[in-house]
Amino acid sequence: MGRQYHFVFLSATSVAIAACLSWGAIGAAQPIRGGGGGFSYGCSGELQSGDRTLESDGSLYDICEFEGRAGQSISITLESSDFDTVLAVIDPEGNLVASNDDRNENTTNSELTVTLPMDGTYQLVVNAYDDSGSGWYTLSATSTGDSPQPVDDDNDMAVSQVGTAAEFYNRYRGNPGAIPIPDCATRTSDLTRDEIQQILLEHNRSRKDADRHVPDGLPPLPAVTWNCDAAAIAQQWADQTRGAQGHSENTWRQQQFGSRTGLQGGAAKLGENLGWSGGSDRSVVSPVVSSVTSWDDEREDYNHSTQACSGVCGHYTQMVWRESTAIGCGVYRGPVSWPGSDRTWPEGYFLSCTYHNAGNFNNDPPLIDHPDWYYD
Repeated sequence: MGRQYHFVFLSATSVAIAACLSWGAIGAAQPIRGGGGGFSYGCSGELQSGDRTLESDGSLYDICEFEGRAGQSISITLESSDFDTVLAVIDPEGNLVASNDDRNENTTNSELTVTLPMDGTYQLVVNAYDDSGSGWYTLSATSTGDSPQPVDDDNDMAVSQVGTAAEFYNRYRGNPGAIPIPDCATRTSDLTRDEIQQILLEHNRSRKDADRHVPDGLPPLPAVTWNCDAAAIAQQWADQTRGAQGHSENTWRQQQFGSRTGLQGGAAKLGENLGWSGGSDRSVVSPVVSSVTSWDDEREDYNHSTQACSGVCGHYTQMVWRESTAIGCGVYRGPVSWPGSDRTWPEGYFLSCTYHNAGNFNNDPPLIDHPDWYYD
């Protein structure tokens, strides 16, 4: 049985947007606009200990916000294989527009179709049915009317205004600590905030430098931003293998990312770069970002004119692949070994990074516009 008006007591000022669920350039699926002014978009996240809870029953919740218009019809679905979902829409004045527990008697997922009563900022509430509910979920929304505009939080606003890798690098190279990342970045990865910012800066430096090889008529490479779903998968692989097994299976990454985001087929594929460092003492272990720098160093062996490689180039071409604009990384720290070696270093790290969209298809040049069917 569903619970009617589960959120009737919520006010617009009693809740705040969850940065992990921002609708901007970092850590969330981007809007995919359809014809006739329609739209579809989605995001995924995790309800977990430490998140906000409702005073009435202690259940966990997250919130997304968007700018809506009076008369706009919007259909929203909330799905999770981990917990019984409850979905609600709150209007700009803090009033409950609608809520739903179960779509029907055969599912614990939620679904709503509402007509917005006024212009302003609306809240989509992602909630567990009771205080035992937690886990991953996917929220999606569609409309046949004008597209609502996502509300960027302070973390995302700066990045959403920086479209190219060159703009990103030039803006933050003197102050990497100002690079905005979503709050979920350090919850879904064991990397520090500083390490994540350095990894983003290095990727965008590499892409900026590759701009001089972009074919005539094409724009500069877009910036790379952080994706928490990709990071969670990379962290899982780092924890699971500690670097000893090398690359994960393409199908495993695709399945994991698809289950978190709702993407299917080629759209759920992830690329992967790996790095290691080890030594007899922690003082001789290289910084994590040095692995990213070493991937970029492969540019010296790659000829953009002929696509010839005189050494190892796949890490570099993944970094600068035009459509690979979302990255997430995870790290294992401790005794480390790598494939093909029977030695274990007492101190070190294993870095796993995943990329969306995946790159390195069919030996294509990395800087061209690649066909849409690669990602279908």
